[in-house]
Amino acid sequence: MCGARRPDLRIWCWAAAALIDLFGTWTAHPAPGRTTRTERLPFDAEHVLGRMLLFLIILLGETVLTLGRAVSAHHSDPLTPLMALVGLLTIYFGRAEQLAASHAAATEGPIRSVHLGINVIYGVVAAS
Repeated sequence: MCGARRPDLRIWCWAAAALIDLFGTWTAHPAPGRTTRTERLPFDAEHVLGRMLLFLIILLGETVLTLGRAVSAHHSDPLTPLMALVGLLTIYFGRAEQLAASHAAATEGPIRSVHLGINVIYGVVAAS
């Protein structure tokens, strides 16, 4: 059905699969008559946050390329290089990783926190 002959159909099939996957993670893959109590599950949030950090490294590279493109296209405007520098410093010296790790360690439901972080990364990747 989603063959190589119709690339426009393939992208819609991938989008449908991604939505099904997102819906499953948001609802904890519910089964009729059963609920999942994530507070009692053993979960290594630090490991998953480390995996998410790999995606953030890729996003950092994309941000650097985008800022470089913007600076090269508008180099005569003095505000553009200044804002690019502020953006890079904010991203590079931001404490987002430490804040996410401390929140996941302190919360009663670390799985929910990690799901929220993954969904944010999905949104950033989809927007880029």
